Amino acid sequence: GEFASEIGFPDSTIRAELNKYYFNQTKRRPMILPMMVKV
Repeated sequence: GEFASEIGFPDSTIRAELNKYYFNQTKRRPMILPMMVKV
């Protein structure tokens, strides 16, 4: 999967919602993705 939330963060649901929200707002990959993947 492309979403970092699928890796298994405890707040994965929140991350997924944020990803969808930011994607809808910016129409592009949200900055949260590279940030989460880097962790």
